[in-house]
Amino acid sequence: MEIADIVSLYVQCITVALPFTITFWICDFIVTTYLRAAFGGRLSFRGVN
Repeated sequence: MEIADIVSLYVQCITVALPFTITFWICDFIVTTYLRAAFGGRLSFRGVN
């Protein structure tokens, strides 16, 4: 497998995964903001961190 093939495969994977990643991030931001507003900032979920 040549370097060009590896780069091409990587670009294809990123092209497929990026819209899902952006959509998930935006939805997570909206839900987190809504929950903080609804519960006065007292409600928070512990993430993977």
